[in-house]
Amino acid sequence: MASIKLSDMIPALSRGDYQLPDFQRELVWKSWQMEDLLVSILQGFFSGTLLLLQVNPTKPPFAL
Repeated sequence: MASIKLSDMIPALSRGDYQLPDFQRELVWKSWQMEDLLVSILQGFFSGTLLLLQVNPTKPPFAL
């Protein structure tokens, strides 16, 4: 299992290196809930597990 720093993940997300697969449910969190999660992560609190799918941005496996 590979690990990635949050500071490296954000630019990768912006580039499209990761995407939500088709089977992922729609986003249901409010913006304040996402902010609270990021604050918890940055403060070093356990926040559960993230499942990420690394993709080639020029050939995504799912339609965008």
